[in-house]
Amino acid sequence: MTHVRALALGASLLAISAVPAAAHTTVSASKPAANATVAVLPASISVTFDARLLRVERVILTPPSGKNAVRSFAINAKNKRQLVIKTKRAGSGQYNLYWKVTGADGHTITGRLRFKTTRAS
Repeated sequence: MTHVRALALGASLLAISAVPAAAHTTVSASKPAANATVAVLPASISVTFDARLLRVERVILTPPSGKNAVRSFAINAKNKRQLVIKTKRAGSGQYNLYWKVTGADGHTITGRLRFKTTRAS
């Protein structure tokens, strides 16, 4: 009987270990794309994730001047996987977009998107 129990326990442990671990939410696309060069700062930037977002905690867009160029941000009401950032007018150069959001799995996701502009908006 003990041998049967040991085999059953071993089989259940094997079955449990065969279940893949859940992956955390990641970025699947952005507009503008990472490391892109665009003519002017878009009025709206989007970051799309591979899973639904629950909450946006912080978004910062740093232009060459160093002043935050975010006018507003929100999860897209029609696509809960997309973070939409409305921007303020700003100069040309290197931009860094930073975010801190919570994915559907409850984990906090932080990230950065870099892109350049060639003209002031």
